[in-house]
Amino acid sequence: MRVFVSIVFFITSLVASVVSPTATIEAGGYVTDMVLVKNDLVVSTSAGTIEVYDYDTKKLKKKFSFGKIKDFMGDEIAPKVFSVDYLDGAYLGVVQSTNGSRRLFIVKDGKKRELISDKEDLFISKAKFIDKNRVIYALLGNDIVLFDINKKEEL
Repeated sequence: MRVFVSIVFFITSLVASVVSPTATIEAGGYVTDMVLVKNDLVVSTSAGTIEVYDYDTKKLKKKFSFGKIKDFMGDEIAPKVFSVDYLDGAYLGVVQSTNGSRRLFIVKDGKKRELISDKEDLFISKAKFIDKNRVIYALLGNDIVLFDINKKEEL
């Protein structure tokens, strides 16, 4: 049996082809999440940015940065953007905060609006648009919350 498995493994490795990417995009930091919307590739990074790339040309179209935070040692660092989504010209981002909790932002027309502050002390892992008035987000504690954007309250 071992001989048969060895022969199959050897033949498979001879026939296997090398897969290489057709193109690469150099983001500003480690990519933590991405969404493809029509021809726009929207990525969130560990360098505190949401970056929008043209999918065909691989060129950066827009970049939104979030202010530095202090880590547990008191050093200023760029916050990680853990999750990103896009709907009707608005970008949704879950951004790391100083005390380890997360903030929820909407970026529209280049202006950032905070929906959930770090004072709420929530540990949001992902957030996505339901429609233009509602967002759903998941907490690290296995909770899922529906949030009204206009009223800034949980439903």
